[in-house]
Amino acid sequence: MKALYEVTGLSKQALWKYRKRQQQQTEVCAQVVNQINKIRKHHKAMGCRRCTTQPIAAAEGSSSKLDLPMVSN
Repeated sequence: MKALYEVTGLSKQALWKYRKRQQQQTEVCAQVVNQINKIRKHHKAMGCRRCTTQPIAAAEGSSSKLDLPMVSN
C-alpha cells in the first residue's frame, strides 16, 4: 500500500479525510432529499426553489423553512 500512496501522492491521512468528507456529504444529501420528498407529498405544485426558500407547513407540521443540516468544510 505504501507504494500506492507514493504513486498517487496521497497520504493515509488525506485518504481517510477524503472518505469521511464524502460520507458526510452523502448523508447530508440523503437528508435533504428526504425532507424535500416529505414537503412535496403535501405541496405537489411547489418547485424545489420554493421548498428551500419559503416558509411552509411541512409534513411534520413545522412552520419554518427547510431544516438543512450544517456542513463543515
